[in-house]
Amino acid sequence: THFRSLSACNKKNDNQPDPYHPAPPPNEQTDGTLTLDINHPANVIPQDFEGLSFENWILSRNPEYLDPNNPIMLQLIKNLGPGVIRMGGNSSDETDWTGDGFNAGSHFDVLTPACIDRLANFSRKTNWQVIFGLNLGHNNIGASIDETKYLYQQLGSNLYALQIGNEPDYFSLGYRP
Repeated sequence: THFRSLSACNKKNDNQPDPYHPAPPPNEQTDGTLTLDINHPANVIPQDFEGLSFENWILSRNPEYLDPNNPIMLQLIKNLGPGVIRMGGNSSDETDWTGDGFNAGSHFDVLTPACIDRLANFSRKTNWQVIFGLNLGHNNIGASIDETKYLYQQLGSNLYALQIGNEPDYFSLGYRP
């Protein structure tokens, strides 16, 4: 089995200058020319390039959103052609996996096997692959391993990639140093 991997990027703090792309000096006008060479096209965009991105918490808070039994939603997605569903965003680091339901000791959303089962069924019915965001913010390696095993078991070849964490440069604001 082969997985593609994604890596996190460090997002620039808007209050600090970007050393790689400095702003032009005040009152300086910049002019430029863009030339397109149609005889030398760039890379072809693959057919499955399009995708939709959802926060992980939608699986626990709104189970009818990606409902595999909703024929209208299924058809709308199928009409788009091949694509990828990304489950992630900030809530990937705010959504715990317990494997057995709500964790009363956590104020975070909790993903259950039923949440993943619905996602896997939706993915199969639409024939869209899934990029899934794992929780890196809580640094619970055991839970991430269990969640990954369950994701792979349920999604199989429809598991396109795993996203490990989201914006780790912000972890010091509440998750961990």
